[in-house]
Amino acid sequence: MSSRNLEQIECACGEQFEAELWTSISVMEDPELKESLDAGEINVVCCPACSKIFYVEHFLLYHDSKNELLAFVYPPSFVDQKKQLTQKMNTDIDNALVGLDADQKFSYRPILVFGLDALLEIIHADDQWEDELAILEFLSEELHFSVISLHPAQARRNDLPRLLPSVPVAGGNRRASVLAGLELLLGHNELLSHFRAIRDRIIKHTDWTLSPELIIGPL
Repeated sequence: MSSRNLEQIECACGEQFEAELWTSISVMEDPELKESLDAGEINVVCCPACSKIFYVEHFLLYHDSKNELLAFVYPPSFVDQKKQLTQKMNTDIDNALVGLDADQKFSYRPILVFGLDALLEIIHADDQWEDELAILEFLSEELHFSVISLHPAQARRNDLPRLLPSVPVAGGNRRASVLAGLELLLGHNELLSHFRAIRDRIIKHTDWTLSPELIIGPL
């Protein structure tokens, strides 16, 4: 769930004051907070003494369950503590999962990032796929080809979208089926630049394959 805490803040002018800062954002519960984050409106305060408006670097837990993105966001100044913070993050998540009911648990692992810019880079990369994925889903019905669903978190780690087209190929393997699906997709819409890049990567790497753990549902 999304939450805010009252924190002690010090302005560059020396003034100390209290303000509420977001410490946790759940996109599924509060989708408008994702927009506020992207607009640079999260954890921005105004000094009561000098009226300076500034962003406060503070820990933030960001969760988008649909896209399987759970991020522990620390200020950039904490980067030297990456090893310790990674261990703490994994321990905290494991402990939290123990107390959850089976239907509340999730299989994807959290990621550690430093600074909101690093988080926004990941979010924007996901968002850039959405228009092309919508076209993929539309054309899959029009052209009657299959769509392979991937676990978003693992797809992200492998620089893949959460959906891939697939066309059966006689005697072909999954690489050949995905490649045939991409060729069909791009043949009807050559402007799908992200899918074109995936196709070119598969053509370049003849040993490319989809690991079973990436795929949602039966193989």
